[in-house]
Amino acid sequence: MFHKLKFLSLIIIALLSFERAVFAQSFSEKELPSLSYDTEMTQKEFILQTKRIEKVPAGDETLKYRVRLPEGWMALSDRASEAIDLNDRLLGVIAKYVSPPLGDKRAQFVIRARELDYLISTKNWLLNYVNEQGYTLNGINEVHKNRVEAAYIVFREGVSYGVRAVIEKKGARILLAEYYAPAGYVASSSDMQTWVTRTFRFLEKGKAETVPLKEYEILDFASYFYPEDWDIVTVGDKTPQLTQARLTKSVLSDEDKKRQSRGIAVGEKGIIQTYLLAKESLEEQNIEDFLNERLKAKNMMYEKETLTKRNNNMFGAKVENEIYRLKITNGNYVDYEFWVTVQDAPRHKFITTLVTPTRDFSFLDWAKNSGTYDLITATFRPATYAE
Repeated sequence: MFHKLKFLSLIIIALLSFERAVFAQSFSEKELPSLSYDTEMTQKEFILQTKRIEKVPAGDETLKYRVRLPEGWMALSDRASEAIDLNDRLLGVIAKYVSPPLGDKRAQFVIRARELDYLISTKNWLLNYVNEQGYTLNGINEVHKNRVEAAYIVFREGVSYGVRAVIEKKGARILLAEYYAPAGYVASSSDMQTWVTRTFRFLEKGKAETVPLKEYEILDFASYFYPEDWDIVTVGDKTPQLTQARLTKSVLSDEDKKRQSRGIAVGEKGIIQTYLLAKESLEEQNIEDFLNERLKAKNMMYEKETLTKRNNNMFGAKVENEIYRLKITNGNYVDYEFWVTVQDAPRHKFITTLVTPTRDFSFLDWAKNSGTYDLITATFRPATYAE
């Protein structure tokens, strides 16, 4: 099957048998709820009931935003001159607006931002945020790779809120705008929430890279980019017949350290391996056999699943992914996924594999590893493309 396709990817999902983590929600591509844009309020009615706001928080043009908010709302904090600390862990508040009283409560529109120091897609960042905060996701729409809109339920300080949100990624920053409608006013606020979030925009383009990148060159045949914070080791020698590299980022989380202290085996946070394999060597052994040998050496085997996923190589090559179930025949591990991508070069096949904790076990690790994996497969460049 492998040798007949020019570009083929597998994602092999490993289901291993030891102690699963519990999350607020479990996400898969097939189960994500779609976001509704149905409204009874027309755009003309919305404009008549709202005012346009455009601000440059703390004089930082990269945080400049525009939105339309209902008449009568006031700025509780617009951070006009106060310096904003955007570290890689906390969402710093850029601005906060509140509605007139709704009984003993108020609706809120809050804008936050943070710097990122790892690769992650906008959509996966939002899903991890919902997971970590314990929110209930009601709908999500990936408008494009750098803008995601969503709706979720938040319970805070004894009050339930229906939230409509916009998430944008600008360079190394994640920017989040949330419209909170308190319980009892969610239905009556729904149309306004939809229109307000649709009008929200960050106006400046982000230029900084999320993390510095390095280029890995494979003799004169090909190259790809990877994040500077991943370690790369060439396994054996670089030869025209086979060049193998292993990339790892194995910093343990506090959760993993606790698991390890209880004698539970904890694997790497992510292992990516790449192979540039000469086509002439595939005359006696196809790619499927080549991979099977390496799986069997690690006590693994797979069964075919049905889910598919698509991605694009930045040089125009289509990549199609098929999912397989991976069985572990020996050993105690956490749940893992095993991804494989096969791409074509003039005289070689380029194979990329990823071992990562599953999205259900550790969504953030999964999302970070996916981001690095997607970077490598997207930037793989055979020599002919460079000519």
